[in-house]
Amino acid sequence: MIVPLLITVLLTYVLTSRITKIYETSSTYVIRPRSELILDDEFVKALDTVSRRIEINTTFAEVAKSDLIKDAAIAQLDLSKEERQKLSASASVLAGTNILEISAQGKDPELVRDFAVAVGVETVNYVSSLYDVFELEPLDHATVPEQPSSPNMLVNLLFAVIIGVAIGVGLVYGSRYLNRHQEDHEGINIIDLETGAYTKAYFNKRVHQEMSRASQRSTPFSISLIKLKLDDWAMEEVTQPEWENEMKSLKPFFDPYLRDEDILARYEFDTFSILLPNSGEESALKLMKNLRMEISSMKTESIVNNQSLTLHGAIGLVTYVSNKMVTSENELLGFVNFALKNADTSSTGGITRYVISSDGSINEIQEP
Repeated sequence: MIVPLLITVLLTYVLTSRITKIYETSSTYVIRPRSELILDDEFVKALDTVSRRIEINTTFAEVAKSDLIKDAAIAQLDLSKEERQKLSASASVLAGTNILEISAQGKDPELVRDFAVAVGVETVNYVSSLYDVFELEPLDHATVPEQPSSPNMLVNLLFAVIIGVAIGVGLVYGSRYLNRHQEDHEGINIIDLETGAYTKAYFNKRVHQEMSRASQRSTPFSISLIKLKLDDWAMEEVTQPEWENEMKSLKPFFDPYLRDEDILARYEFDTFSILLPNSGEESALKLMKNLRMEISSMKTESIVNNQSLTLHGAIGLVTYVSNKMVTSENELLGFVNFALKNADTSSTGGITRYVISSDGSINEIQEP
């Protein structure tokens, strides 16, 4: 969240610094009856007319911001084309008063002050010929502005902080949503589309569940990893697409040997995993020996030089009973991977198994 905030604030500061600064100043005038032309008893009536007839005040304001007055002020100051850029004037009557405010905006603070004065002078001259009864009397003269009216660096940085925090919070919640959505997506896609077996992610989840169940009921279960391979010379000749096609056809081979509650998953490119709930070391070992024998009797399709080749299986097997030494599925799967690595030391494979007892002891047994 800090990074979006810093980027937003820094970007706002740089952009605001590059924007042309505009200065603004204003002068005020009182709209009043001409005292020298009105008798004393009529002065109050004329003043009341000015106060009640907003048309008179509005007319004065429209005159002050007209192009005629602006052009006259520019001519009075003899401004160049460059000096006229971003130079403007506006006028308004302050609510509830007879006070006309004339404002000027531009890039140069001193020029803005001079332009506001010139617009005021031209407005006073024009109004004097427009009305015989009413006049504008200067109240406050325009001064040189010290700070630009826009852009406002402080306000912009404040908005940048708000936006940066909002973006940061949005990214945090968006990231959490996407991660949760990805987890849901992975949970839905529990089948490996290439082989029809379960996915590795689903297999690991089921191992975690089986460990929880074993800790409650003190029942054993077994896990095996079966790596399929050819003779060393054939593995050097076979291409990955050819070997991939061979892997795709192997799930039906396993199905007859597995119970409904057993889980078969595609663990790696050439490795399948099997979870055997409520299965001790004897029944699990018997199944693995049968599978290895059946794998060795299989003949591949003609994938290398049109030869029918024999498959071999290296099997890592772990039988687990709940204990305080191995408490997570990652630790347990680490033992299964290590068992497979030890079994995969010869070209024809073998079976290496670990028995993890309830007292935490771990026994390694190498099967022929």
